Formats: sequence, C-alpha cells, structure tokens
Amino acid sequence: DDQLWWTGAKPGDTLQIALPVESDGRYDVSVILTKAVDYGIVQLSIDGKKMGKPIDLFNRGVIRTDAIPLGTMELTRGEHVLGVEIVGKNENAVPSYMFGLDEVVLEKADLVPPLVIARPGDRHEDKRNHDRGDERNARPEAVRQQ
Repeated sequence: DDQLWWTGAKPGDTLQIALPVESDGRYDVSVILTKAVDYGIVQLSIDGKKMGKPIDLFNRGVIRTDAIPLGTMELTRGEHVLGVEIVGKNENAVPSYMFGLDEVVLEKADLVPPLVIARPGDRHEDKRNHDRGDERNARPEAVRQQ
C-alpha cells in the first residue's frame, strides 16, 4: 500500500529512483501509477533510455492505473535507474505536476514456454508399423506446452 509521491515539481524536473533487478534477462517492463486532477504528464526512462510515450496522469478523481506497458529491455542483475521527467500537464489539470508511483513490474520476457510439436509414431521413423495397418501411426500430431 506504499506509494512514492513526488510533489513540488515543474516541467523539466527529473526524479531518479533505484530499480533493483535480481537476475540478468530480457524483461517486459510496466508501471502502475496514480492519476488525479493535479498530476502531470511524465516521460519514464530506464538507465537514460526513454520507455514508451509520455503518460498523462490527469483524472477528475484519484485512481490507481492498471499496469501500463513501457516496453521490453535487457537488464543485468544489479541496480538500475528509473527516471521520471515532468514534461507538462493536461489542459484540464490543476498545475501541480504531481506524480505517484505504486509499482514497477518486471516480468521475464522469455518465461513463455516454447510450443513443442510431438509426433508420436511418426510415419517416417516407423514405417513398418504403418505398413501393417497399425492405427497408432495414423493419429494427428499432438501439441503440448513445455
């Protein structure tokens, strides 16, 4: 239930936040932020590389966003820097340029198991059984996840 809340900023100001990464890998990066009437438009970055497009955090009431995907990137084990730059405000927003970070989500991009096609009793490998009319070789291919 904690939140990093940044107040008193103006356009052009930046905030740097430590972003620890537990292991080397390719990660899908997303954030969960707060939106409200007095929040700004921000550009996020990791280690100086812009991630996604500027995010308008204006909303007429205070809400927590769903996960906002920023992109996929290679990260090494250790500490990285999440950068937040105030780039403006929505024309309807109160000009306080606030920012609220609820969560940074790092999901390994390579955790999706590969699709494996198994061909039990492949006709080419066991032609003898197929020639004898063995129905096991006439089955369609089986598909499974590993």
